[in-house]
Amino acid sequence: MKRSIKEKVLAIVLCCVLNFIPIFTCLSVKADATITVYSQTDSRWANHQYGYKNTAGTQKATISSGGCGILSYVNAVYYLNGKFIDPIYLADWSVNHGYRINGVGTSLNLYKAFADSHGTKYNISYVGTTTSYSDLKNHLNDGGVAIGRVPGHLMAVVDYNSSNKSFLILDSYKSNNRYTSQNGYTWQTEDSCRGREKLNFTTFILLKNRL
Repeated sequence: MKRSIKEKVLAIVLCCVLNFIPIFTCLSVKADATITVYSQTDSRWANHQYGYKNTAGTQKATISSGGCGILSYVNAVYYLNGKFIDPIYLADWSVNHGYRINGVGTSLNLYKAFADSHGTKYNISYVGTTTSYSDLKNHLNDGGVAIGRVPGHLMAVVDYNSSNKSFLILDSYKSNNRYTSQNGYTWQTEDSCRGREKLNFTTFILLKNRL
């Protein structure tokens, strides 16, 4: 869950007091142990149908095979405020409202529609889209999160570390090509993302807390 600036400052001070170490040492610490990444392959929802792999509608897709657009939303919101969206519910809602495009994947229009419909329950608000890493950085620093599109995949981009200029990326389908095979997440700079096809983001969908 993202914390306010005041909460982060208090946490830093408390860390230093309890450990009797210089404050600049605490500032460099990232609590990666607290990061939760929900996976498309989780047995609780992996085999649930999510539209079709082909435009003819004859080859069933599942959350495991095609649910990156669903789990990226789940991961982004959970990191934002600790609210858990049931992937099965979200997948069915996406299909029933026409945001699952057979043979293609999840329409980016899902994110605004669901936030408008369920924003009060999950405390989320749709901000807009951008292709700018500068806009993304400012949004993350203001306490928001994002969903980023790379070729053939969607992932949550949820935090920014100003000390090394890296973005925290949560991947619902672990991959060596995206450097997420170990924990399902990775810290990458803008240059490292642009230099790797599987991490080359083309669009960011921006979300924030409603309240």
